[in-house]
Parts: sequence; structure tokens; C-alpha cells
Amino acid sequence: EDLYVGYDQIASTETIHKTITTTNNASNHGTSNNISGYNPFAPSQQQPSVRPPTTTFGVGMQSEIARPMTAVQSAGYSSKQPRWDPLNQSMGKSSSMFTLKEEKKKQTPEETARKMEKEVHDLFLQSTEAHNAGDYSRALERASQAVKKERTLTKHRDKSQLGEQVNMDLTYAVRFNLARQYHASGMYDEALSAYSQIVKNKQYPYLGRLRVNMGNIYYEQKKYAAAKRMYRMAMDQISTANQSSRETRFRIMQNIGNAFVQLG
Repeated sequence: EDLYVGYDQIASTETIHKTITTTNNASNHGTSNNISGYNPFAPSQQQPSVRPPTTTFGVGMQSEIARPMTAVQSAGYSSKQPRWDPLNQSMGKSSSMFTLKEEKKKQTPEETARKMEKEVHDLFLQSTEAHNAGDYSRALERASQAVKKERTLTKHRDKSQLGEQVNMDLTYAVRFNLARQYHASGMYDEALSAYSQIVKNKQYPYLGRLRVNMGNIYYEQKKYAAAKRMYRMAMDQISTANQSSRETRFRIMQNIGNAFVQLG
């Protein structure tokens, strides 16, 4: 009763990594770590001079201490007066805070798309590595994040009219990986829903083998009639053009036989 596992071999990290073509040529801009700001303890301007006390001779020999000078420059407008600048913005663009803002403004839609694509790719790789390590919870978490990020990337490309840059391999890989992680975590209904979304798109490859995966989920749920139906649909989508395809069809026929046995 060994079932043909279907389309699972290509899910390895190394194989998928070779099929996904991501571009990450965006240059990394360095930023300064020296953030200049207002320092209330910095030395202020030179204090005005104070005249020494003088003595006025007269009735009672009263001593009078002179007031300090209130200004060292003549009254009126002076171009050399300091500007109110508590954040020291006039000190140039060495502050990393302002540098990051300028870089964000200069980033083109293509550069943003490349950056987001790399993030999707990294999440996908983290998911497959966690799956191979047996950490299915983390694998599912990263797979869900990758799909969400990929959808955001697709919306960004549509908004920026970058449809010609769509990476179908990456889209297919992250969605297949999500279905696979659902299956590995025992979330059968979610896995079937994810697979169904993939097989609706005729542009994706290996649709017949994905139906084998769906049949295996039904088999594990003891829904043998549904499993048999899905195996037959997979047979219809796999040709006999080469030896590999013929071997695959033979394995699917074995799965159909196992389903018949369970049905009695």
C-alpha cells in the first residue's frame, strides 16, 4: 500500500533555489552612525565682560557696583546672528536619519521590487530549511509570510506597471511550499485549498503531479473515493511521451489500485 508521493522531490532547497531567478543588484548605500543633535551642555557664546566695581565719592561715600554690559554689538540686524537650529540640521547631511530619508525618496519602483523579491526568496528558503530540519511549525510560519510578501510584491508591480518583471517561478514556488507545509502540519483542508488555487492556473508546471498530492491527502483522510477521482484526473494530465512520464503514470495506477482495495 505504498503510495506514490507525487510532486515532492523538487521541494528541496537546492532544487528550488536553482529554478528561481531573482535579481538583487540594488546597491547598498552606507549610512553614517554619527547622529549629531542638540547638546544643552555644549559651551555657549563667550560671556560679556563685566566692569569692576567703582566707588563714587560724595555724600555718604556710597559704593556703586556697575551693571554688566547688556550687549557687545550695536543694536540692529546682524547677518552673523546664529539661527535657531536645535537639531543641528544645518551641520550637513551626516546624520543617518536624514540620509535614510533621502535614500528612500530616491529608490525607484524597480529597486523596490527587487528588494521585496529578495525578501520573499529569503523567507522561502528559511521555510524549506526549517522543513528539512523537522521544524514544521516554523516552516509553516515562514511559508505564510512568504506568500503574503509575494502578494504585496505583485500589487506593487501592478501599481507601478512592472508586469513584465513578474517572476512566475517564485510565485509558483512559494504557493506550492505553503500547500506542502500545510500538509506536513496535518492541516489537510488548508492544504487542499492551497493546491486547488495552484492547479487553477494553467501556466504553472506539474499540475498533474500536484493532483497526486491532493489525492494522497484524501487518502490520508480515508476519503478513498475522492482520492481515486483525483488520481484519475492526474493520469489525464500526464502524457506518455517519455519514459519518465510512463513511470509516473504506472505509480499513479498503483495508487488507484490501493484506493480500490480500501473501498472493498
